[in-house]
This record gives sequence, structure tokens and C-alpha cells, in this order.
Amino acid sequence: MMLGRRKLVSRLRSYETDVCPFVRWAAAVAFIRPRYEEREHIDALISSLTGGSSMALDS
Repeated sequence: MMLGRRKLVSRLRSYETDVCPFVRWAAAVAFIRPRYEEREHIDALISSLTGGSSMALDS
């Protein structure tokens, strides 16, 4: 299952960290290659960029 654009944007807007620009970059990459990006891959990428603090990612 692919993560929808609206849900990903909502998750990105919830971040209050210095890593925001990197997370936005990762999201842009995911939108360029949407066929190959699955939710788990995006969540893992965001988690690695935020230092593993994925609690904000849980819906």
C-alpha cells in the first residue's frame, strides 16, 4: 500500500525539528518515484532522518 500524498504532507507538517528540510526532500523524492515507494519505505526513511523518533508518524 502506498502512502497517500495528503497523509504524507500531513505527517510532514506535524514535525517541529531541524530535520524538516531533509524530510521534505525525502517526500519530494517519493513523489518523483511513487510507483516504487511503499509506505514502509517512506516511514523507514522518515524515521531514519528523524533519528528514530517515529512516534509522530503513528496515526
